[in-house]
Amino acid sequence: MYLIEEGMNHTGAGLIGLSDRIDVYVIAFDLFLLAGGGYSIIIWCSANILLHLRENMHSVTPKVREMNKQLNKTLFAQALGPLAVCVIPMLTYVYCIVTKADAVSMTIILGFSLVWIPVVNPLLTIWFVTPYKMAIFKFTLLLPTRIDTT
Repeated sequence: MYLIEEGMNHTGAGLIGLSDRIDVYVIAFDLFLLAGGGYSIIIWCSANILLHLRENMHSVTPKVREMNKQLNKTLFAQALGPLAVCVIPMLTYVYCIVTKADAVSMTIILGFSLVWIPVVNPLLTIWFVTPYKMAIFKFTLLLPTRIDTT
């Protein structure tokens, strides 16, 4: 990670793709490998779990099927959430390194999205799991509205 690039008059907050050093390319390869490898494992495991559940779903109640469907949607959305807020910025960094683009402003802007993962996952859970969603709706709709008459 380079905070000050040689010969430049600015400070970056991350990877800057203006260097020909081998360690920059190693970092880019590692980022690409982590993103691709991680999501390959997620896809493989998800496919095997879904196939196993489809083979064994004939003996469960409709309520369990519905809960399983909600859980699968939630887990899928939670796998895609970090893709949007983490992997896409990482691949943008790799692109900037490979093309030798100046990535200072892009690094700062895309770096802000990395902190949203702890916010996105619970919100996705609330959105896809019906009992959680209903509890939030009940809580927000049952609060008395206060009208000031001053």
